[in-house]
Amino acid sequence: MGGKYFDVPAKLFHADIWLEGDNMIELGNYRLRVLHTPGHCSGCICLYEPDHKLLFTGDTVLAGGVLSGIFSSGSISDYMNSVQRLSALRIEEFYPGHGRISTTPQEDMQKAVEDSRALLEDSKALFEALDTKATFLRLFAAVRKFPSPPQR
Repeated sequence: MGGKYFDVPAKLFHADIWLEGDNMIELGNYRLRVLHTPGHCSGCICLYEPDHKLLFTGDTVLAGGVLSGIFSSGSISDYMNSVQRLSALRIEEFYPGHGRISTTPQEDMQKAVEDSRALLEDSKALFEALDTKATFLRLFAAVRKFPSPPQR
C-alpha cells in the first residue's frame, strides 16, 4: 500500500495466511485476536492478546494517542469507529508499528478518540465551506445538459 501511495513500484509477494476480523492466531502461550480496524487505510488490522491485555496497533494509533494519518483507501469515520472499539478493550500496554510502547493505554486511547472526533468535525466544516451543493448542481447540469445554475 505504501508503495502505491508514494508512487514506488510494488514488489510481488505471496501471503501464507489470509487474516480476517476475529481470526485467532495461536502462538503457544499467546493467542492473538485479529481486529479489522479500517481508517488509516481500508485493510488495517490490530492484534489483541486478551489474556495478557496486550494490543499491537500497527499504524492505527501510536503512543500518546497520536493518529497516524489517513491514506487514500482510509476513512475518517472508519478511523473514529475503529479507535472507539479499541478504547473499549482491556489493555495494559499497546505496541504501535512506529515509536515507543504505550504504558498508558486508557489515556492514549481516550486522546485518540477525542482527536478522531475533532478530525471528523473539522472535515465536516471543510466540506461545508467548499459548497458541495453548488458543485453538484453544476455537475448535474453538465451531465443532464441542463442550463448551469446561476453562480452566487
